[in-house]
Amino acid sequence: MTRRERPRVTEDTPDPHWFVDIFRATERYHRDLVGAPMVCAVQSGRIDPVTARQFLLQFGLSVIQPFPERLAKLLRRPGLQEDLQLFLRANRIQERAHWRGWLQMSQVWDIDAVDFAEVTLCPKAMVFREYFDALTDTRTPLAVALLGILSVESAAAKVTTFIAPALSARIGKENTAWIEAHAEIDTNHLADLREFTKRAAREV
Repeated sequence: MTRRERPRVTEDTPDPHWFVDIFRATERYHRDLVGAPMVCAVQSGRIDPVTARQFLLQFGLSVIQPFPERLAKLLRRPGLQEDLQLFLRANRIQERAHWRGWLQMSQVWDIDAVDFAEVTLCPKAMVFREYFDALTDTRTPLAVALLGILSVESAAAKVTTFIAPALSARIGKENTAWIEAHAEIDTNHLADLREFTKRAAREV
C-alpha cells in the first residue's frame, strides 16, 4: 500500500538563495540521524531485542511522539493565515496517526506507552529533541519554525528508506502502518511546506 499525495494548496515560487543555503545546512541533521548507530544497526538487520528497544524508544520519544505537540504550538501563534492553519491542523491529525502507528510497531517488541513515559533519552536523542523544541518555540520566527518542521518530515522519509526493508521483514504487515505512511515522499505536502516557509520569511 502506498500513501496518496495530498493536493497542493500553494503555488511554487523560486527558492531565494537564503532558503537554499539554510535548507542545505539541515542536511547535517539528516546525516547525523541516518548515521546514528541505532539506525545503522536496524538497517543492517541486527534487530535483536536490545537494539530494537533502543531504536524504537529513543527515536520515537525524540522525534515521533512530540511532533503533534510541536504543530499544536505553531497553531497557537496569533496571526496565522487561514490556509496555513488548515495545513497545520491536517498535518497534526496525520502525525497523531503516525504516533499510533509507531506504538503499534513497538508492541512487536513488547514496548508500550508506559515504556515511552519512563525511558531516559540518550545524549544524541536529547540533542535532536531539544533542537526541534527550540525551533518550534513561540519566540522563534515562524519561518524558522516551519523550516524545522520541513527538516523533520524530510528526515523521517530518509530514515524510513534506510530501515523499512529490515523492519518490515520482522514485524508483519499488520504492524507496518508507520512504515507505509513514510514509504513514499509526499512531494505535494513538502512543496507546500516550503512555500509557507518562504512566505513567512517575506512577511517578517
